[in-house]
Amino acid sequence: MKAEELRKDESNMDAANEKFAEAEKTLGDLLEEVGLVRTSLDKDLNS
Repeated sequence: MKAEELRKDESNMDAANEKFAEAEKTLGDLLEEVGLVRTSLDKDLNS
């Protein structure tokens, strides 16, 4: 999604950022549901 947007002269990352936040929330909810600690995809992927 971001790669497609970056090919454009004027890119807008709002949709990709929204999807990322949605995925992070879903993953966090699943982790907590099984008794694990919620994680941050942003921190895990960018550190």
